Amino acid sequence: MRVGVTKRVSRKSDTPFDGSFVGWANPRNEDPGSGDYCFAFDVPDYLRFRELGLPSIVEAGVAAFAESIECYPSPEAYDQAHAGGVKFASQCYIPSGMMTPDGDRIEPPESHAIFVAHVRHAQLKRNDFTGVPYYWAQVDALDFRVDVVIDPSIVTTPPRSGGVMSGSFWLSGRIREAARWVTPAYRTM
Repeated sequence: MRVGVTKRVSRKSDTPFDGSFVGWANPRNEDPGSGDYCFAFDVPDYLRFRELGLPSIVEAGVAAFAESIECYPSPEAYDQAHAGGVKFASQCYIPSGMMTPDGDRIEPPESHAIFVAHVRHAQLKRNDFTGVPYYWAQVDALDFRVDVVIDPSIVTTPPRSGGVMSGSFWLSGRIREAARWVTPAYRTM
């Protein structure tokens, strides 16, 4: 996805190699400070980007690792399961790592989100190195398309194509080397 990266994030618990960025998904009009959703994401190779001028628009692969999750076979099943109670739309995104339920800012921002999304594709896979199974899904939460990784032990109903998933997630991403400085004009700001 295209991300307008606007801020570096350092936390006391970070090692020298750790780091995070705050950015906007799908920046508008080449403005890194605008877009569909603001979010923070951890970057496993953060030191490679110590020279990245901010703000910048980059291409990044972002994955959401499920911390808690519920899966439904269809949007209708999701709606029926939440009939009569408080529910989120079947496609929504909340940057839970950036604000408290009362709307106060979290500083430094955390790389967490809550979303409800439509499942485009889902599959049970195995880790090539460990052989441990996991669920992979590609989902849409409005204009936020992301790959989701799920430990099978935390889900009672597996994700499936055409279904809906709802939960809380940790966000991790990799900035693509070839697209590090998509908008060099913003480096001088």
